[in-house]
Amino acid sequence: MSKTCHTDKDGYKHWIIEYDGLILPSFKDLEGILSELPSMPIRDDDVLLLSFPKSGTHWCWEILNMVINGSTENRGQFFLEYSKQENFVSDEARVLNSHLRYRLLPTEIFDKKIKTVFVARNLKDIAVSFYCHYKVMDNDVTYDGSFDNFLDIFLEGKLGYGGWFDYMLEWQHIFEDRPDWPVHTVLYEDLKENPAKEI
Repeated sequence: MSKTCHTDKDGYKHWIIEYDGLILPSFKDLEGILSELPSMPIRDDDVLLLSFPKSGTHWCWEILNMVINGSTENRGQFFLEYSKQENFVSDEARVLNSHLRYRLLPTEIFDKKIKTVFVARNLKDIAVSFYCHYKVMDNDVTYDGSFDNFLDIFLEGKLGYGGWFDYMLEWQHIFEDRPDWPVHTVLYEDLKENPAKEI
């Protein structure tokens, strides 16, 4: 795992980590968590929530938890890539969040074909939301440059989780190759326009 600094046209910096050929955010303990993640035990009643960052992940996670557990009680949101496995111990059904690519996720997810929700959002809105997110981060992910320069970095796939185009194409091919995997795609815009129908 190597930490790399990218500099935009005006000299503003942001840091990323390269791990197994992928670009990830520069977060603490990431390598240890990712090295253990493929062997994480998965239960048959788990639900996997996949999305590129800033696609409505938190919103959909809240909805899924309320629907699955029949309660509005907040259970705390844990991303597979940021949390140690002991944080996922629960007697209730679990919603497992991730922005990761296929090859870094627990292998049992695919062996057990757990229910999966894939969230997609308009790329332009993701770019704006990502920029706002990076401006307020309180670590070396923080970016102080202009939106125009950020957009160049975003479109080149040099931010945490790499490029949106690569992410979407990879998952499209995986879903096509596994037609028996129960995947439901949710479009952020549809959920916003008609939440009752989409839920």
